[in-house]
Amino acid sequence: MDIDYKAKIHEGLTWDEWLAGTSGAAADKMRSIYEKLELTDDDVTFLKSIRTKIHILCLSESWCGDCVQQVPIMARLCAENPKINFRIIGRDDNLDVMDRYLFNSAAVIPVFVFFNENFVEVGCWKARPALCREMIARGKAAGRLAEAKSEAAQMMKEAKGRLSVEEFKHLLDMACEVPR
Repeated sequence: MDIDYKAKIHEGLTWDEWLAGTSGAAADKMRSIYEKLELTDDDVTFLKSIRTKIHILCLSESWCGDCVQQVPIMARLCAENPKINFRIIGRDDNLDVMDRYLFNSAAVIPVFVFFNENFVEVGCWKARPALCREMIARGKAAGRLAEAKSEAAQMMKEAKGRLSVEEFKHLLDMACEVPR
């Protein structure tokens, strides 16, 4: 089944619209993460240097802890350059898209799908930084999943969003370089 990603992005909510539809502790936590994320001078220079339109489609739900942690980081990066079109759609209302981006047969979120200016998909990011996903996979294989999840959460907390920022920047860079 073909998915009309251009339409999905058009139907998606902006960060501000999505946040306005979220309430309680999740909204407060997301606002805090967004406001406290420290971007380096290199981050800002890179983000402002993007000259081509980039589209990012995010599958998310505000009840998900990983979404609460990661969506504000992406939103903060995208706020640096109006050429980056960041839109959020609900996972539960878009199962056709979710089915396309399963991770080990599981519907993990958030999922960020990166498209160049011509809506050619150039990359995808799922749930947590790669280092944390690897740590959890090793923990699961060793029969210590809960401990590995706790260690990954601690690693993300100590990194203060930097693991995600670097991976997101890499994908943004790929979106700029993909041939037409």
